[in-house]
Amino acid sequence: MKTITIHSYRGGTGKTNIALSMAECLAQREKQVCLMDFDFRAPSLGSFFGYKPSNYINDFLEERCGIEDLLVSVEEFNDRLFVGFASSEIRDIKEAMKEDKKKQMKILSKILNGRDSLKDNMDYLIFDTAPGLRYSSTNVILSSDLVLLVATLDRSDLAGTKRMIEEIHEILNMPHSVIINKAPAGISGEEVSKEIGDKLSQNMICTIQCYCEVMSLRGRETIFHHQPEHPFSRAIEEITDKIS
Repeated sequence: MKTITIHSYRGGTGKTNIALSMAECLAQREKQVCLMDFDFRAPSLGSFFGYKPSNYINDFLEERCGIEDLLVSVEEFNDRLFVGFASSEIRDIKEAMKEDKKKQMKILSKILNGRDSLKDNMDYLIFDTAPGLRYSSTNVILSSDLVLLVATLDRSDLAGTKRMIEEIHEILNMPHSVIINKAPAGISGEEVSKEIGDKLSQNMICTIQCYCEVMSLRGRETIFHHQPEHPFSRAIEEITDKIS
């Protein structure tokens, strides 16, 4: 099983849309895929699927259920895709926001154990994280084989991504690649690649342009699901080819 974390410096980069589209792309390729919503501050997969599970990832981390008890098979979407949802209840969000180091060390151990228990049944485990420098994101980064950093070409986003790479990813010696999303039309992939090389000293796995069609869906569905020939969908296929 390959474990991949989708991370970003700040919100609004399209990280969750990319994570969800990649998970579906892999499931369409007949892989068993588990997608985990580890953005405890702003969970979004529950509203996307319109689903309220019996158990959340929060319950697993608080030892109220096993890892197998929180996985939901999203058969109407793809029967090889399983999702772990984060709770959107305010009390659970507040609890998850506590940055207690000892508690977070215990949570890391639980994540590693949960990951290992999925190895025989899943081909891919994908973590969609909270943006920025948080224990919850660091824990899943430490549990992963590869981190994909989603950024835009906004100056402050690139500056923050650079700091985050220096402070977390390179210190942890974690393999990582950059995805530039929402790039303005008219900027070539070569130009973006050079800018990322100059500013971040990083390899770029893919550039995805900003598409009004993606924005118009307003988080109700993915363009990958309904328009497989769309340039965004082809970019997801390209990313999936490179990480497979």
